[in-house]
Amino acid sequence: MINEKWNNIFKFTATALFVSLLASTLTACDENLPEEDETEVVDETPTDPTDETPDGEDGEPEEEVVGSQIDPAGCPEHNPLGVSVNTDQLLCWENYSVGYNYETLQPDWASYFINKDLVNRFIERTDDFRDDFSVPAYARSTLGMYRGSGYDRGHIAPAATVGYDEESMSLSFLLSNMSPQDAGFNRGGWAELEALVRDCVNQTDTLLVITGSIYTSDEPTYAKIDSGPYVPDAYYKILVKTTEPMKALAFNVPHVAFSGSFITDYVTSINAIEALTGQDFLPALDDAIEEDFEASFEDFCGIAPGLIAGSDGSGSVVQ
Repeated sequence: MINEKWNNIFKFTATALFVSLLASTLTACDENLPEEDETEVVDETPTDPTDETPDGEDGEPEEEVVGSQIDPAGCPEHNPLGVSVNTDQLLCWENYSVGYNYETLQPDWASYFINKDLVNRFIERTDDFRDDFSVPAYARSTLGMYRGSGYDRGHIAPAATVGYDEESMSLSFLLSNMSPQDAGFNRGGWAELEALVRDCVNQTDTLLVITGSIYTSDEPTYAKIDSGPYVPDAYYKILVKTTEPMKALAFNVPHVAFSGSFITDYVTSINAIEALTGQDFLPALDDAIEEDFEASFEDFCGIAPGLIAGSDGSGSVVQ
């Protein structure tokens, strides 16, 4: 009887010890398993076009291949003779187009094909300068970049020319259409030249205009110290009469205050502008006439008094 009692006690103790060891083993295994993440999964893909998350990894922008996505036949309403593709982004608006540069934070060029009806409409300026959110955040010109810089936010496609109703006027105030300009330049001779271009349209009925910036310095000058858009050394304006007989006139104007009465001093050819900027304007022109046409210049609407029509003959700047 006593032996049976001790035998039962031994069995109970052994069973309890086994259960205890098993429980300890299971607990240890459970502790080594990864904890389940109970955090709600949220889709962080930006849906707002104003989102400023950089495009590349580690906050770095993805590498851009200049001109790789630019259609040479893009924005045909403003580029009837083709688009220069040596730019980073093509922006097409109802009243003008822009070849935007991600490094200089401004247009390489702006083009607009205008007519007599549109340039004779008077529309109040909207003055709603604002960021262009169609440009990637890392390459976007902003209001803060101009604030306190001492430079005007100078239109490349001028508001008084391409702003023929309230919507088109407002579109001209996107910062992707701006360049840091000296006030004496922007409000002086350059404004006079733009007015002369509008007068020219009244004589030709239609006109293709291409305007942009020129950089000749070894190192860039910024609108603010070491930041913001580059400050161009000069600006160009190309005028093309697209009806027969076709004619061209171009200007290379230093970025300093000047008087419009001396505009003839700055006449040049399309070839000369291309040599300075690396652009290839009017690519849809027949190759048989393109070289001679882009080397020629003629004052076909009285903008440059005293100019004698001719050709640069070499692609160098005509003075």
